[in-house]
Amino acid sequence: MGHASSVLVRCAGSLCGVVVASALVHADGWKIQLQGAKALGASYAGRSVLTDDASVVWFNPAGLTELRPEWVLTAGAPLITYQLQFRDTGSTSLLVQPMQGPLSADGGTTAVVPHVYMARRLTDRWRFGFGFNAPYGLGTNYGEMWSGRYHATETRLSVFNMNPSVAVRISDSLSAGFGLDVQRSTATLANMIDFGSIGTAVGVPLTPQGSDGRIEFKGFDWAAGWNGGLLWRTDSARLGASFRSRIDHTLRGTADFTVPAGAEPLTQGGLVFADTDASVTLPMPAELSVSASRNLPGTWTALGDVTWTNWSVFKALRVDFENAFQPSVQQDASWDDSIRVAGGLRASAGPRWVVTGGVAYETTPVPDATRTARLPERAHTWLSGSARYTGTGRWRFDIHASHLLTNDAPIALTDPAAGVLAGTVHWRLTIIGFGAVVTF
Repeated sequence: MGHASSVLVRCAGSLCGVVVASALVHADGWKIQLQGAKALGASYAGRSVLTDDASVVWFNPAGLTELRPEWVLTAGAPLITYQLQFRDTGSTSLLVQPMQGPLSADGGTTAVVPHVYMARRLTDRWRFGFGFNAPYGLGTNYGEMWSGRYHATETRLSVFNMNPSVAVRISDSLSAGFGLDVQRSTATLANMIDFGSIGTAVGVPLTPQGSDGRIEFKGFDWAAGWNGGLLWRTDSARLGASFRSRIDHTLRGTADFTVPAGAEPLTQGGLVFADTDASVTLPMPAELSVSASRNLPGTWTALGDVTWTNWSVFKALRVDFENAFQPSVQQDASWDDSIRVAGGLRASAGPRWVVTGGVAYETTPVPDATRTARLPERAHTWLSGSARYTGTGRWRFDIHASHLLTNDAPIALTDPAAGVLAGTVHWRLTIIGFGAVVTF
């Protein structure tokens, strides 16, 4: 191959890396923390010791032994809405020209994240549970015209989890639980391609930033892992611990290219910028949570939690292509483990109402050097509250709300095929939801 061909191959490989390796970032990596109203209302303080509905299937299966009715069903669908307002501070194309297009774009979105749990009493000591939720995902969409379109346009990840579990009361003060996590993941990741600048670089007469193409990756996978927990109780206090294993998802699908008119010579007769099968591996990291609660005078209960997530397993992301002329791409991530520390209070407010509030501080796994526009984040603070109403029959109802606060996130990302993305992202996230519990 000549020099121009070598440039095209490098650009093709690098652009495929851009579409996937920018990855997904949410409040903690690509983890969605919306699995239950009672825990969410306390900013997840006490998440492993709150055992008054079937969401213990997810938070700590050992807590199933605390549920007395024959059957307990819990369901909810929190609404999450967030703002990702990007402000450009000097992005340039791969030809080091100022980027064209709107210098401000909101990549935020709104989504409903459902969860359903069931608990069944088997004997005085044994319980069975099953849960369905979406522990990872969400995404962004900045549109196809903004100044960072060559780094990111659309990002979608959905991971649905099915979680059968069992629990046993070992003694009056100690219970243990174990479960399986069976997960289905799907992803759509896209960005534009600056064929105009690539063409100019190799001598094809195109207008820089005026002949945009597109690449879109779609893939899916099934994967499985396990979880377990312990719960220790006294008359006035509880201590719980839960662990979820790492699950690696290898999403397999297609990388589809759209090549604009006039840019066909850049494909080298279909050797590069050509549709091909592709795969990428995303880790769903191991997680350890330790929670405690303590009864206080009156009807008050103090709640606490520390949760560690092993995001440091995400060191780099490798993209493999079936097309031999598009070599595998590996891009650095170098993520760090994250920690969330939470504290909260619960109290009865009359015979039918229980109110909860909590605050949490969570570190981000994403280093400044590898932060991207797909879903940027920094360390942040949770503010949450909830109320539970117990009816005269078998029903209980929850309402809850959370708001996340964080400083603006700087981005300074360089890619040889997309140029420099420089700017800041104003990041805000709000969650509101309604849940219900029925026993029989």
